[in-house]
This record gives sequence, C-alpha cells and structure tokens, in this order.
Amino acid sequence: MRDRISNTAEYGDLTRGPRVVNEETRREMKRILDEIRSGSFAKEWIAEHRSGGRRFRQLYEADKGSLYEKAGANVRALMPWLAE
Repeated sequence: MRDRISNTAEYGDLTRGPRVVNEETRREMKRILDEIRSGSFAKEWIAEHRSGGRRFRQLYEADKGSLYEKAGANVRALMPWLAE
C-alpha cells in the first residue's frame, strides 16, 4: 500500500499510525467484524432501510458539517478532474 501514497503520508503512517491503530482499535475492529459475521449489522441495516432510513439520514446530515467532510470538500476542490 505504501507504494501508492506520498512520502508525506507514508511518514505520517510510520510515525503516527501506531497512535491510531493500537490494541484498543484492534479490539473495536474485532467487535465490528463479529457484528458483520454474526449478521447483526446486516439485520440492523435492513431494519433501518425498511423503516425509511430516518436514523441514517440524521447521521448523514449531522456528518455533513464535520471537519472531516469540510476538509474533504476543500481537497476535492483542488482536483478539477473529479468534476469531469
């Protein structure tokens, strides 16, 4: 994967990555994988869809104003070829 990213991103991954991907993160990802394997995630998503997706829309709208989404919009604005 690192062959596909910038040296800056690679340096950040090597020096900061362990602060993000740690035992706590691994445990939570395992719990999420267990939800997927057990089918509970799929059941939750199906129920959300069948009920009209209200919670999904609320979460989506709340996230639109997040710093993450604002940063993404700024980055995409620097890539005019995405609009083509």
